[in-house]
Amino acid sequence: MELVERETFLDSLAEYADEARGGNSRLVLERVARWGQGWAVLFGAAQVAQTSRTPAITNEADLAVALTDLEGRLARYGRKLSDIDIDVGPEASNLTASLSAQERIDRLSALKPLGVTWAGLRVPEASFEGACEAVQRFGEEVIAKLD
Repeated sequence: MELVERETFLDSLAEYADEARGGNSRLVLERVARWGQGWAVLFGAAQVAQTSRTPAITNEADLAVALTDLEGRLARYGRKLSDIDIDVGPEASNLTASLSAQERIDRLSALKPLGVTWAGLRVPEASFEGACEAVQRFGEEVIAKLD
């Protein structure tokens, strides 16, 4: 057995822990490519990614780069991006964000050509009734108008 210095061991362990946490890491993309049925992207503020110790995907351009990477990984296993689901939680589906219905439609529509198949929905937490009303309104004003 080879002995390594404590600092080298701890650095290696920290690097592995960063990669094994999930989110947007290369290791996660490789696992998705090899075995996954989908990828739940950690999409949003850089601070959230930093806290989660994963690479930040803060906008559609970052997402496109990550999806191109994933596409190449999938191809190595004889798979395509269309074989899996891609789930993001963008601001457009955050019902607490101050966006018009048209802004939500435009932003969500921009994700589809990238390969996104799902968008997580964040609802207001003040009351159950308020949450139900917000979801109903989102369905009528946004989802019904998406193609």
